Amino acid sequence: MLPAKFRGFASRVGRLASRALVWRKTSANDAVRTSSTAVISSSNANTFGAASTSFDNAVTSSNAATSGSVTIARAARPSHTLRRALFAMFVAAATIVTMLIVPPVHNAKADQAWWDKSGNGFFTHNGYWVGDAQRDIDLSYPEIETVNDNGRIRRKITWKVTFNANSLALKRMGSSQFAAENIGNQKSDGQAWDGRSYIYVYLPRGIDDSSVHVYREYTKRSLLPGQTNFNWSLQGDEKNPGEFNAGWTRWTYTYADGPKFQHDWNLSLGNLGQGKDPKDQFKDQFDTCEVKKWKEHGDFSRVLISRENGDTVTAYRWTVSAYLDDSVTVPENLPFIAGFRSDDSDKHKFAIMGPYDTDGDGFPDLWEHAHNTNPDSWDELRYPEPKGAFGRFDDGKDYNAVYGKPYSQKPFMYTGKWVGDSVKGHFEYNKDKNPKPTNPKDYKTEDIPQNGIAYVFTNQKLPDGVRRVWSSNNMQDGDVYLNEFTGEVIYKPRKQDAGKTVTFNIGINYPDPSFYNCKKSQVSVSKKVVFKVKKMSQLYNPVYATKDMYAGTQDFSDRPTSDGSYGSIKGPLPEGTTFVIGKYNHGIEPLSWSAIQPQDNKTGSVYFYPNKWLSASKPNDPYKTPVIVTYPDGSKSTDGDSITKGNPVYAKVNLKRHDPGNADLQLHIARNKNGQDINYNDGFVFRKNRDVNPQPWIDSWSVQEPGDIKIRSVCADTTSPTNIKFYLDGINGIKINGE
Repeated sequence: MLPAKFRGFASRVGRLASRALVWRKTSANDAVRTSSTAVISSSNANTFGAASTSFDNAVTSSNAATSGSVTIARAARPSHTLRRALFAMFVAAATIVTMLIVPPVHNAKADQAWWDKSGNGFFTHNGYWVGDAQRDIDLSYPEIETVNDNGRIRRKITWKVTFNANSLALKRMGSSQFAAENIGNQKSDGQAWDGRSYIYVYLPRGIDDSSVHVYREYTKRSLLPGQTNFNWSLQGDEKNPGEFNAGWTRWTYTYADGPKFQHDWNLSLGNLGQGKDPKDQFKDQFDTCEVKKWKEHGDFSRVLISRENGDTVTAYRWTVSAYLDDSVTVPENLPFIAGFRSDDSDKHKFAIMGPYDTDGDGFPDLWEHAHNTNPDSWDELRYPEPKGAFGRFDDGKDYNAVYGKPYSQKPFMYTGKWVGDSVKGHFEYNKDKNPKPTNPKDYKTEDIPQNGIAYVFTNQKLPDGVRRVWSSNNMQDGDVYLNEFTGEVIYKPRKQDAGKTVTFNIGINYPDPSFYNCKKSQVSVSKKVVFKVKKMSQLYNPVYATKDMYAGTQDFSDRPTSDGSYGSIKGPLPEGTTFVIGKYNHGIEPLSWSAIQPQDNKTGSVYFYPNKWLSASKPNDPYKTPVIVTYPDGSKSTDGDSITKGNPVYAKVNLKRHDPGNADLQLHIARNKNGQDINYNDGFVFRKNRDVNPQPWIDSWSVQEPGDIKIRSVCADTTSPTNIKFYLDGINGIKINGE
């Protein structure tokens, strides 16, 4: 038998287990109402994904009566019921063991606090189990929408919360199981409050206070023979804080009201953990420190309080909306509190949605869920990391730098989605999908909060010869700029960096998380920012367009461009590139009739001047002359590690000739070498054994077609006019020929 001081606690263990087992008696719809909490509004369903609120075995549900929203819910099943019972007994038994080993003083009177991993917190007074707060208060994620307010585009935020979400009225509305019961003002096991209840809502700073609109509903009874029906009925529709403050059972104060605000804060949340032992089964994880910090910082602008009756059957539903101030950049971080305190006991319960930070990286869980980053990992910031000597980086992009141009690298976080409940679930990264997304925007984000984060050069050390500058404008070679708020690193490579890597060590001081999680300390890490400076010869593949021209003419080639092959950059070559005709280690000699004129050594245009007697080029085999390309960083096309592996860059000419046509071969006979014409009527008389005098001059040429010309003579023997004989190259011993 347990010692007397533990018997009450053991009885409570039994109630916990019994309460879990009672789940099996309810229908699937009852399970929706008797579990708790998170509704994700339709506009934010994709934003928060599956990160639903969870506590007792991470059960998620929603108010079945809420419309216009996507509800994440789960019906009770026998396996779940058993797990609930085991979980309840496990938690309680673990506490018993703790008490028996190191019994804390007045543990039964301890306040309790608990947070999940999606910004949902629950708090109870005086030893009431924190799971009761989750059961009795259904607080949905806020809906943020853009609306037109009399011609002004504004952002509107709306919270929906149900008080006494485990009430018999809601059970009755959700199931026919209780149709035969005449439900009165009866108390049930696990009732929400004792005596009259005071409903509290704390609104955040960052909203337009004059625009606060409170729409209140309650579960109204309809007594029928043999049964009681319930339905949601309007309780109040206050379109501004003044209207809410009109009744004697309702009042409201702003943070600026000082003592009045503080008085109700003390009655509701202010004395949590004060004068009591806060050690419970969650003592090493959670307390009320964060909420009190937010209050002292002035992060709550107004409290709304409504005094209700003591009917534990009645449930209340409030829809609170307001316009956001234009100054609010991260609405996910706005804290919101809803709960109630009991008039006759310390059965006070509160649910909080706020910027709690599970992993301690200074980025609240709500923000991380909204931006699809991991809320349960404390070092998620990355810089692109290189793969291989000059391959792509780990995010699939090519961050290779080159001489003469500033290059930037920014920190990022991998994105994904939360899978499972908000306590025992896990984060799955989009980069690990199969197949991996091809667009980096689908698995990473550079949208990093700047508030409170700092980036520094580790030990203020820089690579030799590199100079730090404080502006990214007009950077010189070897300058580096670090934006200490965004983490962007900009470097302008030097000539000597070509073909090398330049590494900077960046220290990242994450935001101080203690404002979002009092049990965490600031995280500082060191990251390497690597700039792989490629040779320009590794990035450009110069190609000349083949020039068509005729022999005997002169012309210039077009400027060479990079054709984009072999992964090269497509387009013009970088400014400052120079060109010369020259011999490579292999390949053909330069053409004797090609040159680069002085005015074209920066354009690469080649001057061709083939003589008229050059033969036409063969089909698909143009004349070529090698051009050596030297880039601004000093790398050359002759380099063995260039994109062409040192193979020649050729300027090519498709040489053509005109069609010779008719009368291409010409012949002229002169009396002598002076060109005196002969008398074609008399001609020449040649006699055997006598010198030819005067000596005739025979000139033959081709107008178009090149080649050797052979001069042949045809002689006619006209001794017999009726029988003329012809002889080639001479007659009667006289030889007439030549070449």
